[in-house]
Amino acid sequence: MLRLYAPKVESEAIAPKAVRRRNGWFRPGKLPRLLLDVLRTAPAPLSVKALSVEPMKRRGLDPEDARTVHRVGKMVHDCLARQSAGLVERVSDGKAAAWKAAQ
Repeated sequence: MLRLYAPKVESEAIAPKAVRRRNGWFRPGKLPRLLLDVLRTAPAPLSVKALSVEPMKRRGLDPEDARTVHRVGKMVHDCLARQSAGLVERVSDGKAAAWKAAQ
């Protein structure tokens, strides 16, 4: 089919599509619910690192493992960035950013 539209393209030179696997730590939709629960009960805005620890504890992950904390922290940041403005708010204080539940 590709040769019909681009006969000069070498099909062997095209890299195959990467297959992405879901992580086994959180089912779809579970991490956002955990984060919203933590943010609703937090007395002050929390950093991503502080927000990463509570879902890890609830899922039985080791919060002392730096690599796992880093990976979960990335997931937490991406999850919070995707949330609508009506649910969470980003509070910036210079370079550091913290998150809180929207009022």
